[in-house]
Amino acid sequence: MDEYTIHVSVPPAPLPEDAIAGFMRQRIEDGNLDAEDIPTRLARYGLMAPDDFIAEMRERLETAEDDGAADLFGGQP
Repeated sequence: MDEYTIHVSVPPAPLPEDAIAGFMRQRIEDGNLDAEDIPTRLARYGLMAPDDFIAEMRERLETAEDDGAADLFGGQP
């Protein structure tokens, strides 16, 4: 008898676009993201797999919230 294995991954819940945009805007306004770094970040994020991008943004947003930033998820978990 042949034996098969299936690996299943559950995609992460999408993040609201306005939450990501607000987070990036706040980083720029706070001086935590240099204007010269923006093209590099755009290229890096654009080339990431969608699930990896969502995971990274979710982690950064949660870290920002833990550090006392406003609720960037708009009340969503």
